[in-house]
Amino acid sequence: MLVGSERWLDVAERIARSDDPKLVAHVLFAEARKFGFTASAFGVIAPILGVQGGAFFFSNWPDGWARYYIERGFVSGDPTVQGAKQRIAPFTTNEHVAQAGVSPIGRELLEECRSHRWLDALVIPMHGHGGHLAVAVFAGEEATIDPAARTTLQSLAYVSHQQVGNLSNRMPPPASLTPRERDCLRWVAAGKTDWDIGCLLGISQATAHFHIENAKRKLNCSTRAQAAALVASLL
Repeated sequence: MLVGSERWLDVAERIARSDDPKLVAHVLFAEARKFGFTASAFGVIAPILGVQGGAFFFSNWPDGWARYYIERGFVSGDPTVQGAKQRIAPFTTNEHVAQAGVSPIGRELLEECRSHRWLDALVIPMHGHGGHLAVAVFAGEEATIDPAARTTLQSLAYVSHQQVGNLSNRMPPPASLTPRERDCLRWVAAGKTDWDIGCLLGISQATAHFHIENAKRKLNCSTRAQAAALVASLL
C-alpha cells in the first residue's frame, strides 16, 4: 500500500495520464472521499462568458442540490465563491466566515449545508491570466480539516487544473455564448422549464431547448444546472 509522498505521486500520475477532463475530476473526487469529503466540485467560475482557456464544471453533489442552489440565489452570498475571488491560498469556509463575516443569504446557505452534514469545506482557488479563476471545493462532515488533507488536496487540485488545461488546449476553443443562450441560462438559473423560457422570450419550447443545449456544449457541462451555475456566478 502506498503512503505519504509515494501515494500522492501515484495519484498525481494517474491524473496526468487521464485523457478526459471528467476522468480527472473522478480521480480527484475519489481521493477527497478518502479524507472524508462527501461532496466535491471542481471548475471554472470566471471568466465564463468569454470562455477563455475553456470552461468546465464537475461535481458529485446530491441530486437536486445544484438546482436548489441556483433557484435560491445562493451564489450571491456564497462564502466559498466570495473567498475564492479574494484569496490566493487555500482556506476553509469557516475560516473565511470568521474573518469576513457572512450575508443573510450566505447564512441561509450554511444552514442548508449543515442539514446535509457538510460542516465545513476546504476551498482551493486557482487564479490565472485575464481574471481566470478555477476552484476546487471539498465539503464533509468534519468541523476541523485535517492538515494532511489540506496539503494533499491542494497539490492534487493544482495538478488536476493543469491537466484539464492541457486537455482543453488540444481541442478547438469553444465559441462564446450568444445573447440568447445567456438569456436562456439565466432563466434556467431561476428554475424555469423550456416551456416557461419559450413563453418569456417569445420563442418556441424547442428553440429554448436548442439554445440551452448549445450553451451546455460550449461550456463543457453535462447538465443544464451546471451550465446555469457557471453563468450565475458572474451575475
